[in-house]
Amino acid sequence: MEIELRNSILKKVENIIHYDFNVIGLGSESCPHKLPAIEEILKIYDIASDHDKKFRLITPITPQSSLDFVLNTIQQFIDETSNGDITINDLGVLHACQETILNEKTNHCFNIGLGIVVSLAQCAWIDHILRDESNFIRDAYLKTNMNHDRKIRFLQEYYGIKGVEVPYIPKIEKSFSELKNKGLEIIAQINYIPVAYARACHTARFYKIRPPNCVNKCEDTIKIKLEEIFDLTQLIPRYIKPDPDVKKLIPDFWLVGNVLYRKELISNISDSVDCVVLDSRFYSNKELKSTIEWLSTIT
Repeated sequence: MEIELRNSILKKVENIIHYDFNVIGLGSESCPHKLPAIEEILKIYDIASDHDKKFRLITPITPQSSLDFVLNTIQQFIDETSNGDITINDLGVLHACQETILNEKTNHCFNIGLGIVVSLAQCAWIDHILRDESNFIRDAYLKTNMNHDRKIRFLQEYYGIKGVEVPYIPKIEKSFSELKNKGLEIIAQINYIPVAYARACHTARFYKIRPPNCVNKCEDTIKIKLEEIFDLTQLIPRYIKPDPDVKKLIPDFWLVGNVLYRKELISNISDSVDCVVLDSRFYSNKELKSTIEWLSTIT
């Protein structure tokens, strides 16, 4: 099993490049402003090559205004490099790539990212939602939206997809083996699971900065705790403290850029997983090293 450390800033890459991992992931699954310029991408690609590490370019969910920039970056990356992975998180970008890039003979591998792959299990209160359902219904929901034979075959044959990113949630591990048995590489993001993506960036609004001037702000996480809830039965102000039962259903969340995450700590990794992803924004350098050491003991 390989370990990917995901970053979007050159300085962070230089600080962690000597750690014992296999893949450097560069870019963002959610924001085109976090996709570095091609010059920086190629510089980090060379750093990865010099340290015998693989390179994976992460391209984001993409609004129309940024489509040309993202597509040009992908094309330039392919033109300037001999190999490497490209993870795509936007169906429009994927379709454009099929027409302009994937038809070419290339040593680059294309994956589907978490901007496209989703599971109902990412919801923090999934157990509450399914509490009265039969095992048959539970099994149907506790999968990803990629667990469909015709969809997998279409993505492989029409778009040349080699791998899929999945949110590592133990209750959907069975779905990973189903995907792997169809010939897909399984790339699992662990510990912090995306819950929701926003078109308007919450971090930029919090700091009262207009994009793209906010790109450095989302290198830090903002922890969101449930302190009060709105209650129609109360007089103004209508906010009250949630009771313990409500708090059990709603965990702490982490806001990073325009994505809301929740923590899903794990004690083991499924044999179906080919690569685990650690997003460096959630860890100090010391925590990254200790997590990598822990992963090496279970592979």
